[in-house]
Amino acid sequence: TGAIVTDTFASTLSCTWTCAGSGGGTCTPSGSGHIADPANLPAGASVTYTAVCAIDAGASGSLVNTATIAAPAGVTDPTPGNNSATDTDTLGASADLSITKTDGVATVAAGGTLTYTIVASNAGPQAVTGATVNDTFPASCLAPTWTCAGAGGAGCPASGSGTIAAGVDLPSGASVTFTASCPVDPAAAAGTTISNTATITAPAGTTDPDPSNDSATDATTVQVPVAGADVSVRKSVSGSFVPGGTIRYTIVLANAGGAQADNPGDELVDVLPPQLALIAASASGGTATANVAANTVTWNGPIAAGGSVTILIDATIRAGATGTVSNQAQAAYDGDGDGSNEATALSDDPGAPGATDPTVFMVGTPVEAVAVPTLGGLAALLLALGLAGLAIAVPRRRLR
Repeated sequence: TGAIVTDTFASTLSCTWTCAGSGGGTCTPSGSGHIADPANLPAGASVTYTAVCAIDAGASGSLVNTATIAAPAGVTDPTPGNNSATDTDTLGASADLSITKTDGVATVAAGGTLTYTIVASNAGPQAVTGATVNDTFPASCLAPTWTCAGAGGAGCPASGSGTIAAGVDLPSGASVTFTASCPVDPAAAAGTTISNTATITAPAGTTDPDPSNDSATDATTVQVPVAGADVSVRKSVSGSFVPGGTIRYTIVLANAGGAQADNPGDELVDVLPPQLALIAASASGGTATANVAANTVTWNGPIAAGGSVTILIDATIRAGATGTVSNQAQAAYDGDGDGSNEATALSDDPGAPGATDPTVFMVGTPVEAVAVPTLGGLAALLLALGLAGLAIAVPRRRLR
C-alpha cells in the first residue's frame, strides 16, 4: 500500500493521463502534468497509466521519458532493477501541407488558353525545406509555361516550362503560388474534358498529419464552338461641300457572322469633327441617337446574321471651315459569342483603296454671282440687227 509511481515529462510536452487498476490494484483515476501518484498493489495486482502528450512545435531531437515505482517505507523489493523503465522517441518534423488548383472556368474553346492558379501551403506547426510540387499537364495543353511567387518567407523557382517538378521551402504559415498558362490544342474535340492534377509531397523526415489535401484536380470541358457576329462598317458622304452647306453620311453596318449582333451597349459611335455641326440621325432599324451638343451619333440595335442596317447622319459645314474634313465611325460587336461586345471595327470609305480608310472630303469656296450689265433700248436694237445680219451672211458664204 502506498507505492509511489513517478513520471516526469519533458518540458516540450503537455500531458494528461488516466490510470486503471487490475487485480485489486488502485490509483488516482486521472490527472495532468507529471505523474507522482500513490498506488495500492496487492500481490498479483497492477495499475496502468496512459499518458497523452502534445509536443511543442519547436521540439526537436529525441524525447526521453522514464517512469519509476518506489516501495513504501518498511517494504523491501528483492529485485529493484526493474523498478524503472525508459522510452526514447526521435522527433520527426510535422507540417500540415496542402495544395489547391483552379483555372476559374468550366469551359474553354479549342485553341483558347487556360490559366491555372496552384497554391501550396504549410499550416505548420513546423517549417518545411524541400517539399516537392508536381504537375504533369495533359497532352491537350500545348507548351505550358509557369511562374511562381512565394509569400510569408516561402521560396520556389521563379519560372519554368512544361511539367512542374519544383522544390519549395515553406515556413509555417507560408505559401507559394504557381501561375501556369496552358494553350489548348486547336484540334481538341468539343466535349473533351481537360483534367489536371497538382500534388505536394513532404520531404523525407517530415510527417503530414493530414495527407488528404495534398493533391488537387481541376477539370475543364472543351466547349462546342459558339457562333459570333462579324460586323463591317462602310461610310460614304454626299452633299454641298462648302461652308454653310449640308452633307449626309451614309453608314452601312453589315453582319457576315453566324449570330445576330445585339448586346448591351451601343453598336456604333460616330463623333463628328469640329468643322461639322450635327443636325439629325436616322436608321433603317434599331435606334439612332443624335447628341447635338456633343456632336456625336450613337446607334443601338440588332443586326441579323447576314443582314445589314443603314444609318443616315445629316450635318452642316460650319462657317469658316476650310481644308480636309476626315471622319470615321466605330462599331462594337460580339465576335466570340460570349454575350459581350468585345470586338471593334472602324468604318471604311468604299471609294478609297484601303481596308479601313476614313471618309474624307475637301471644303470648297462658294462661287460668287457675277453682275451682267443691262442694255438700253437702242443698244439692244443694234445688237439684234447685227446678229441677224451675221446669220444671213454665214449661209451665203457656205453657198460660194
